Amino acid sequence: DDLSFSNITDCNANDGTITISAINGTGNFEYSINGGASWEANGGFYTDLAPATYDVRVRNDDGTCEVLYASPVSLSEPPSPIITNVASTPISDCNAADGTITISASGGIPNGIEYSIDGGISWQANGGNYSNLAPGTYNVQIRNNDGTCVITAPNSISLVDPPAPTIVDVSPSPITDCGADDGSITILVSDGTGTFEYSINGGLSWEAN
Repeated sequence: DDLSFSNITDCNANDGTITISAINGTGNFEYSINGGASWEANGGFYTDLAPATYDVRVRNDDGTCEVLYASPVSLSEPPSPIITNVASTPISDCNAADGTITISASGGIPNGIEYSIDGGISWQANGGNYSNLAPGTYNVQIRNNDGTCVITAPNSISLVDPPAPTIVDVSPSPITDCGADDGSITILVSDGTGTFEYSINGGLSWEAN
């Protein structure tokens, strides 16, 4: 008798195989990979197998001469990496494009983990640190660096620009008399965040008035 097998190629793929070859005996053969709980006359080829330990046996198709393979066959799948944390820092100013995302992960294959923040379109293998990010929605994934076991974070990361203030109106009031120095400018602003600062000299100086 002879036996060959192939392990599962990806996490949760369930595509393992076992091939059993048998000689001698009488008539045709029946095959079992569950310790004789069930038998098949399928030529000894099993596909779409999940990770598990399989007890392989062969017998004549009249039920006689059951033979146990020398040792159980264990099919494995690649070890899956795990996302342990996803942290981000917001964009600091309008159009600054300085957001960050940091992905922490563990496990996986010994050769390492790859990271993606665009839903798997591109990957990097030099750690899960991303900087200088523009506003947008980022979909975090990790995988083994052989391409197996893609894991997706449950929540996407949204980085947004702080809302910019909008000048709604500028109302000047004229000087009332020669040398009076009593002119005024009133600036009406909306949107933005927090309190505002104002400048009437092109940004050379600012006042929180």
